[in-house]
Amino acid sequence: PGRSQGARQGPRRSPQRVRAEDQVDPKALARARDVVAASVPPEQQTKMMGAITEKFSLYVASANPGREVDVDQLVQTYFVPVLQAHFGELADISAKEFARDFSLAELDRLLAFYRSDLGRKLVNVQGKLDPQIMEQGPAITQRIVAEALQKMAPDIQKRGLVAPIP
Repeated sequence: PGRSQGARQGPRRSPQRVRAEDQVDPKALARARDVVAASVPPEQQTKMMGAITEKFSLYVASANPGREVDVDQLVQTYFVPVLQAHFGELADISAKEFARDFSLAELDRLLAFYRSDLGRKLVNVQGKLDPQIMEQGPAITQRIVAEALQKMAPDIQKRGLVAPIP
């Protein structure tokens, strides 16, 4: 009683059970959502949405070569509003984890921090880091891969494995 059985497909399924670790105190979740909103700069949300939209656009365009204008119009008309409507679900990933891991008092302290001058400064600096990480990250990763492969090479050969080409 009181539990949704959801849409049925094929043989009868038992109702989905909510695991104890998935249950979140509604007050803590509301506060955690405030913490997430205060700790993520709006421009970072805009960048995330832009990156998701670009990937979806490239996905649709890959099936429609030479039709980029039509694809862009469709993506802007249909995909972007759906993404905007559901974007909060991405923020809720963090909010639910915060609600589980922090007490209400701790969430209040975090919120007070992020709303303070120092907290807002931290959020602004973090927003500046994203482009730097995106720019410098691939080169750093390539160096790590090259170094690891160089160190692994003798053991790779000894085991009869083939090393990938970096």
